[in-house]
Amino acid sequence: MRAKFYTVSQHENGGRLSLYLEQSLSQIAVAFGHSFLIRNVAMEEAAQHLGEDETAISILAESASFAPLAQQAGAFALERAFFHNFRSSLLKRDGSPQGTIVAPVDGSDKNEAAVRAHLNRIGKNDYIDIKKTPALIETLINSPENMGMVACSYDAGRILKSLATKLYGLTPYYYETMLGKGFAINAAPVEKEQKADGMSPFGMYFAAARTLLHVMKLEQEGNCLKTSIINILDAGWRTEDCVFEGCRVTTTEKVCDLVNEQIALVGELMSQY
Repeated sequence: MRAKFYTVSQHENGGRLSLYLEQSLSQIAVAFGHSFLIRNVAMEEAAQHLGEDETAISILAESASFAPLAQQAGAFALERAFFHNFRSSLLKRDGSPQGTIVAPVDGSDKNEAAVRAHLNRIGKNDYIDIKKTPALIETLINSPENMGMVACSYDAGRILKSLATKLYGLTPYYYETMLGKGFAINAAPVEKEQKADGMSPFGMYFAAARTLLHVMKLEQEGNCLKTSIINILDAGWRTEDCVFEGCRVTTTEKVCDLVNEQIALVGELMSQY
């Protein structure tokens, strides 16, 4: 496949991670016999390529800018994904939210209607408004693995996303998907003031895996990247912003090197089947 990947980064930390992502995507291209064009561009240029075949856009930016960037791209919703047990919960219990929370990018009637239309297309009818959040909060605390897909209003989304992310220590791991008409853009949070060699690349990599799986429709390649990341996490490797007792703390660059080593190994094994 000849595919195009455009990364959008707002500051130096985002630019640094985009270089690591370029290396990993290039490793995947080599392992599976593809040709990937990978460029770091401004949002204005990236938006010109929305909806093009075999083209994906990834954003590495501060989380507070996700909604404005989504609106700039013409997206109607932001969907935050939660998966895997990262052993980072603030609660004295095992487990972590499993599922997604999707909400409009703002409180406008237009985008709420677009989210409801999206739900109808995928056969989901439940829509949570601010009055129904207590029941979801109880689920997040007592049985987070049963969360599933939650579709909610803008205000309810802000509460539920923040609670799930902070309660289970998921800031270094999550990503969001900007949903628009005929396109999806995956975005990972990278804060400007983070220590450059101690920031988590995990959210970026999980977002890239989703891009390969659901935007590019490259199942083996996406699963290869996702498996590589989970192998590293399960081995206890962490950057400074997501440590836990007994983990193996290392630099951002080292984690990315480990990802590339895993890609080469997993890609070799998967190509045999």
